[in-house]
Amino acid sequence: MKTTAGRKVFRSPKGEVYSERTITVPTWFGWVTTPTVDKDGKEWGEDSMIYFLNQYGPIDFVTGAILPVFPDQVSASRYAEKRSESYDNQVKGLLSGDE
Repeated sequence: MKTTAGRKVFRSPKGEVYSERTITVPTWFGWVTTPTVDKDGKEWGEDSMIYFLNQYGPIDFVTGAILPVFPDQVSASRYAEKRSESYDNQVKGLLSGDE
């Protein structure tokens, strides 16, 4: 099962359902909200994500999608909240057909 963003949906050993977890970090390009869960469901740390984004640009490291860049942390965090709500609803919708 995958989201429309092309990310696989995982269940943790505790039963938590997720397709991604995001963090908002400063990069050479500006502030970026980025997913931290790889294609196998493992979460990358903040330092690893900042290094990746600075090396390869603001792209999703699983799907290759271009990530938006913001001039400040507040704007990036607002975007993260809206994005999270959208994905939470999408994952719930996918699971309702699975359970």
